[in-house]
Amino acid sequence: MPDLSREIRHFPPADPGPNPIHIGVACPSAYPVALASLGYQTIHLLAHSHPGFVTHRIVLNKADGTVYPSRTLEEGLRINSLAALLFSCSFELDYLHLVRILDEAGIPILRRDRGSTPLVIIGGIAPTANPEPTAMIADAISIGEGEETLPGVLDDIQGAFPLLQGPRFLEARQRLYELWDSRDGVYVPALWEDEKGGFFERNGRRLVQASVSDPDRHPSYTPVVSPEGVYGAKNLVAISSGCPAGCRFCLLSYVFPPGPHRSVESILENAGHFSPDEASVGLVSSRVSDHPHLARVINALTDDGFEVSVSSLRIAGTTTDILDALARSGSKTVTFAPEHGSARIRDLFCKPHTYEEIRDRVVRAYDAGISRVKLYFLTGFVEETAEDLDATPDFVLSLASDARLASRPAECRLTVGLAPFVPKAATPFQRRPMDDEKTLRRKMKRITDPLKRRPRIEVEIESPRSAIMQGALSQGDRTIAAHLAEIARTRGALVRSWDEALRKAGDGPRRRVLESRDESAALPWSFIKRPKSGNDP
Repeated sequence: MPDLSREIRHFPPADPGPNPIHIGVACPSAYPVALASLGYQTIHLLAHSHPGFVTHRIVLNKADGTVYPSRTLEEGLRINSLAALLFSCSFELDYLHLVRILDEAGIPILRRDRGSTPLVIIGGIAPTANPEPTAMIADAISIGEGEETLPGVLDDIQGAFPLLQGPRFLEARQRLYELWDSRDGVYVPALWEDEKGGFFERNGRRLVQASVSDPDRHPSYTPVVSPEGVYGAKNLVAISSGCPAGCRFCLLSYVFPPGPHRSVESILENAGHFSPDEASVGLVSSRVSDHPHLARVINALTDDGFEVSVSSLRIAGTTTDILDALARSGSKTVTFAPEHGSARIRDLFCKPHTYEEIRDRVVRAYDAGISRVKLYFLTGFVEETAEDLDATPDFVLSLASDARLASRPAECRLTVGLAPFVPKAATPFQRRPMDDEKTLRRKMKRITDPLKRRPRIEVEIESPRSAIMQGALSQGDRTIAAHLAEIARTRGALVRSWDEALRKAGDGPRRRVLESRDESAALPWSFIKRPKSGNDP
């Protein structure tokens, strides 16, 4: 069990009132991961600050899928006694834990089977991209930025709460659905389905995704930190959203178009909720190095005594000033994403950087005093030849040689992360098939074998089977609810439960993601109107 006495909390003053509504804020991951999830912590912060509500955290007891909570983290309230559950889902595999949490709490998995509170509300980048896998489970799904959707959702719950608690629950819930249906970014699946529970297109209506136009209007920091977090006691601050890169496989380039950067003043204010003795600072964005004042921000925080780290750096925007500022702040690791060793494959998915450009950033990082460089790579594209596969280990070994890794201080390392390609909704590669598990294992072995037992080179790989599960959920429609319901009743390893669910409820989701989709075929997420983006597929 987590040691909550080690937490440091900095929430703004709350106004629960004399008769507050108690709601759960759920992260379908283990406690250390929940602390490191800025999306989850932001929802907790917003809900805590909303007048008339008291929030209660819900996280997994263990990460191995064997034990799930029936009570809240701090007060030990029964989860099924709460008025609503807010689930933050960053990844599709979170859905498998979500349904098990509901089952452990004695809450019916499917919406149609629930005749009382708690309401189930789901948000995050995964359901924003494709909400249909959880459409038969959720009462509402936030499509887009929770900062824009959550306040109105909570206001409506507050207005309907007296009736929700009594025998008129179904009537009150229907009225609530109608209120939510009028709000941008709030998807009410019950109002988009036919008598059999299938998706029903409402006369061409499209649901408008919610987006933030001015990030400075909303707080962005982690109100709870602890040494038990994945990154230790780190206060995460979002400095911008979306990405202009247009990588053809990437959700962030197409679901969340690049918006304005958070101002320097706002970043420093959010970072300053904790003292340097309480927490380090992590600056978060898919395009962190694109912020025009990043070096200035890092140096200002360092001058105030903070250790500063950043999320993955875009190669094009990474300057010597940024790397020097990071090293000065005490940061030991930087991450880049070349994605593939073959220039031909990089061009295929719009990663135009040359080996020389990537090499120069890696060398600069080591020269600045940063001891660990991590590089992300993908495989699993039908166009890959043997020569393309060999290009990735050749790329890495050339980098290690050109960066003089062997002659640098002993703590210097080059870490290679390798993952299978997964087709994501709303991207140009959304109709592409995945390689099957056997092919992925063969390709990943060919890439990683030359890197094994190489001094100072570390290799991390993602499970091909888990990636195919992720792909099936990413591409899924409402029929996948039957598989999730099967998984809810099991415990133990998710992969085994998934295989059993496919056996009982049908192999359709797995087959779907391994096959190409015809250009004329309807896609489950096509009813969503995304914000305008220069990257649109």
